[in-house]
Formats: sequence, structure tokens, C-alpha cells
Amino acid sequence: MGTMDYEKFMHYNSRKYCYFYRTERAEWIDGIYQLTDDSYLQLWWLRERITDGNHRRRTLLKFACLRRLMNYDVDANTLLFNMYVDFNRFIDNSDHIITLDTLTRRTRRAMTMTYDELREYCQYEINYWKNHRPKFIMHPDAPKSLAFINFVTKRIHYAELDLSYDRTKSVQDNAVALGISPATLYRYCSDRYIETNPGKGQTYVQKRQAKKQAKADKKATFMLYYDPNLSAAKNREKMLQYGLNLSVGTIRNWGKEYAMPSIPTSSTSPSPESSILNLGPINVTVPSFNSSWWNSWESDPLYAENEAKWREACRR
Repeated sequence: MGTMDYEKFMHYNSRKYCYFYRTERAEWIDGIYQLTDDSYLQLWWLRERITDGNHRRRTLLKFACLRRLMNYDVDANTLLFNMYVDFNRFIDNSDHIITLDTLTRRTRRAMTMTYDELREYCQYEINYWKNHRPKFIMHPDAPKSLAFINFVTKRIHYAELDLSYDRTKSVQDNAVALGISPATLYRYCSDRYIETNPGKGQTYVQKRQAKKQAKADKKATFMLYYDPNLSAAKNREKMLQYGLNLSVGTIRNWGKEYAMPSIPTSSTSPSPESSILNLGPINVTVPSFNSSWWNSWESDPLYAENEAKWREACRR
């Protein structure tokens, strides 16, 4: 570290040691993100380098203590590596006051502090991130585009609504109970195919479809239990036993329209064979050709004249 520049040092050690700046667990949801809890901590992101007189050493020690709270079992070498990276990123050492021994002493001091001492020293950061922590953090290898982050945010929000949204109530009632705008809940219901006003009843089209289906069910039951050998009144009594309440007139009309005709079972009724074989002789009169009519037509002078003109036209 003391014999090589920062680029060369990172080339040899960036894969050997892990640089971390926030609380991360080993489990990632779908390898994309993970939800945070009250123990979440992260380092401050400094937009400008800290110059002399702005607590450069204290800042490096604070970062080391926060890292020990994020991972209490971190070893000294990894902690020193992270402090050296912070030193090159966020500290202005143009006066060359901070040396490698300074980083080493701050690392040793952070490693000797107990867990309670670390929490007491970083109490402000603990309280701040407890109240201002992000809802989730992205995996370092996940896409960083705003569209993908919005997709993950929507996915998490919808998962929470799946547990809290009451589908028996309207959107307005849920908006008041959950403290969420109705526009957001309308989009959620549209994506989840949820009825936005379950108490409004059926629409006109739905009522018509329900009536058609009920009538079709009645017809099916009627055709199943209708007996053409019984009267309409007897069939009505029979239908009532199966929960089908039809009037006598309806039974008569449906019996003519939908039911199969009865098949005679009497011994006196003629069999199909006898009705075919015992037919009487069939007398068919075939009209004869009237040749006198054709001869009278052919002898007509007008017919002969028109035929001559037709033949002359064909020769041309």
C-alpha cells in the first residue's frame, strides 16, 4: 500500500478484499433486490473531497466504525482496505498530512471498540437511517436504469397491496383506509383484474347473460324430466319435485317445442314393417308427348321465316 500508487494497488487487491458501504444480506429476491429493516446502515456519499479543517481523520474513523456495525466480524485488513479506498475517494490530502500510519491507527482504534461503544459513537447515523432508510436496495450487478428501478418499486408496492387491499370494498373506501390515492388503487385494480366497486351489482349486459343462462338451465332440466305420456299438470307436479317451477302453459309450449315425441307402446299400433309392406298399389299417371302440337308449331309460317334468318346469320 505504501510502495505503489492507488491504481496499481486496486489492480492487485480489489478482488482480494471486499469494498462495502451499506448493510447487505446474503439473500437477494430473484437476485435483483432486497428489502431493508431497522438495522440498515450506510455511509454518507460525499460530493466533494474533505479538506483540511473539516475533520478528515474523524470522518475516516466514523466510516470504519459504521462498517463494523454493518459487519461486526470484518477483519482488520478488509477494514484497512476500505479506509484506504475512502481516503483516495473523499479526502483531499494535498498537504500530505494524512499518512498510511494515520489510516492504520484509525483502523486499530475501530477494531478495539466494543459493539456498545460503536453504537454510542455512531448514534446519530443509526437514528437517521432508521427514519430515512430506503425501502429496498438493488443488487450491485442489477441494471441501474430508472425504468428498471421503477419496475421493482411497483412490484414491491403491489405485493404490499395484495396483503392490505380489501376486495369487498370500493376503491374510495380502500383509499381512505390505506392512505393511498385512488388513482394508484385504480391502476392496481386494473393490473390485478379486481372489481373496483363490488357493491354496485350486475350491469345490464351481465343481467341479460344471467337470465339467458338461467333459462338454458331450466330447459335442460325440463328436457331431462319431461314425460310426454303425462299431462301438463302431472308434469308440473313432477317438475316441482326437482325444484323447477313452471306454469302449465309453459310446460305445454316447451313440450311441443323441445321435448321428443312419444313412441307408441300399444300392441295394436302398427309396426314399421307392416306399415311399409302392406301398402296398396301406387297408380302414377305419366303425361304423354303431344306430337300434334309440335307439328302445328313447325308448320307456322312465322316459325319458318325466323329459322331461315337464324341460319343465314350463322353462315355469316
